[in-house]
Amino acid sequence: MKGLTVEEKSKCFIQRVEKKGNQWVSNIILRFIQFHLDRVIRKEITGTTVRNHLKRIKLFCEIPDIPIAWKKISRGLLKGKNWLFGADYANTCI
Repeated sequence: MKGLTVEEKSKCFIQRVEKKGNQWVSNIILRFIQFHLDRVIRKEITGTTVRNHLKRIKLFCEIPDIPIAWKKISRGLLKGKNWLFGADYANTCI
């Protein structure tokens, strides 16, 4: 998708959702979150960054009425204060 504007990428994404279904979107979001949670463990980013990305994704999916099972997706995420401590806290809990 190099060279495309944000609007063009958004339209392409929505077309893929229409073709492949909502389960495809959930799988893509889970892979995205897992990739970034691995980055949290490596201390490249904080857990709050992942949470902020997820908020943006959720808003993006709400605008065109793409139904996502957010409860299932959020089950694998760190809860409460763990977001504030990021990888240091997660590593001590494991």
